Amino acid sequence: MDASPGNIAKSDISSFFSIANRVDQSRERLASAIIFPHPEMPKVSFTNSELRDVISYIMSLREKK
Repeated sequence: MDASPGNIAKSDISSFFSIANRVDQSRERLASAIIFPHPEMPKVSFTNSELRDVISYIMSLREKK
């Protein structure tokens, strides 16, 4: 995927913003989805610190209500 500015992801892939703003989203749900991804996703290994950072970034995108 081209990460240049203005490039838009495929329409069938959720953005981090939409993932963060799911009604039932939580840090625990994100951790589970990252550690145990669906079959189409490649296996990625994160340290505990990296996992916390990724989850913190995604959750920072939640809209304030």
